[in-house]
Amino acid sequence: MFYILVIFSVFVSAYAQIDSRPVVHLPPAVSEFVKQVSADCLKEIKAEPEVAKRFFGWQFDEDEISKKFRYCLCLKTNYLDEDNHLNDGFIKLFDSSDRKEDVQKVLETCNKIKKKDPLDTLFEIALCFYKNSPVLLLP
Repeated sequence: MFYILVIFSVFVSAYAQIDSRPVVHLPPAVSEFVKQVSADCLKEIKAEPEVAKRFFGWQFDEDEISKKFRYCLCLKTNYLDEDNHLNDGFIKLFDSSDRKEDVQKVLETCNKIKKKDPLDTLFEIALCFYKNSPVLLLP
């Protein structure tokens, strides 16, 4: 769990320097919940902490274990609907942003993506969202 905390801290500062988009931080209670779920998902799928580190750094690895981690995290945080698309709960993470409506439009567009495999669907939606979102979501 401590390792996940360190990962979160490092990426918040590193990404603020790399990407010029405004940053939206997770509310503290949500951040704590996501940290715990991340640790649980790493154990469940038998993944190394590096997988979480890369995920929270918005790095889109296409390997199976990275896709499983992303899916597990979104499912267990209830940000994934029955069609494997990001849902309204995910959008609520942007409540503090003055760009929330723009974020909503991007997500609506990205959520039109549908692949045969649920892991691939979520991967493509997340990649689309990252590329097109007017803000960055960080812990």
